[in-house]
Amino acid sequence: MQEGRRRSAFTLLEVLLVLVIIGLLAGLVAPRLFTIRDQANVDAAKGQINLFYNSCVLFKFKTGDYPKSLNELTDPSRLGEKVTEPLMDKIPLDPWGSPYVYEYQPGGKPLIYSLGPDKTPNTDDDVHATEEQEQR
Repeated sequence: MQEGRRRSAFTLLEVLLVLVIIGLLAGLVAPRLFTIRDQANVDAAKGQINLFYNSCVLFKFKTGDYPKSLNELTDPSRLGEKVTEPLMDKIPLDPWGSPYVYEYQPGGKPLIYSLGPDKTPNTDDDVHATEEQEQR
């Protein structure tokens, strides 16, 4: 054996120890990132629903009634002869890829909500813009 020889590589134990530390850190950080992403999707859906409500109020101001469906917001012919631009270019899908639910309420405000990540109506993860709308 040579006494002056230096080690020029990592041992298997050192490599495994580093991998375990990286795994533990990833296990602690990943759930927080998913929670942040889920909340961002909910916030995006609430913002979009508020935009729909604002467009519906403008539609009512111009026509005297709320639209029967969200698609009427993209049709400028429903707003009178002087209006050439639609209130919305298109109706987007919710952050989970489903269409928003729009329920026309004769004599009242429409009910607009997202089915949420499970895409099932009337479950706890449905997204409404406000708590008042949730309680309907």
